[in-house]
Amino acid sequence: MNFSQVYELPSGPLNLRLLPAPPTDPTKIPPDAPGVTVAEGITDFYLLVSSDPANTTTPVRMQIINAGADKLRIGQTLWYNLTKNAVGGTLGTEKLTIQPGARTILAAPTTVSGDYPVKLFYQIPGNDVLYPLCQTMWRHDPRSRNVAFIINESGQRCPRVMVFPDYRESAPKNP
Repeated sequence: MNFSQVYELPSGPLNLRLLPAPPTDPTKIPPDAPGVTVAEGITDFYLLVSSDPANTTTPVRMQIINAGADKLRIGQTLWYNLTKNAVGGTLGTEKLTIQPGARTILAAPTTVSGDYPVKLFYQIPGNDVLYPLCQTMWRHDPRSRNVAFIINESGQRCPRVMVFPDYRESAPKNP
């Protein structure tokens, strides 16, 4: 439930694969092994690994999220709505509206370090009623950028929000 350490990778295009164990022969990697290609221009990214029970080699799926300073700036939050519910509300000075299966980037909720108010609501498909998701205070660190996921948990009607801060001493400066 957190980011891993930052790994330095060689420059240029990369092909990343995930296997249950290191291969004995790197030329014989199963063709259905989960993998992603990192394009040459991507220098900072998140590797999102999620469940894929249909994959018999390794039951996961991999996705690259470009986190270069020109894509996700310090103070911003990248939102992923992985539910079938529309979600919206206010986060500090910012308004969030995110449709099912969508992603969006939200500007910093405040210009200073500290707490800010959060009010989020969700809609069930086919129903115009807004249901409360949360009304609370969150902490803003203007030195961090964040990635937020809206997910469904098994047996729960209400979505869950998980926000992961990414603070690094050597974070790229905003352009």
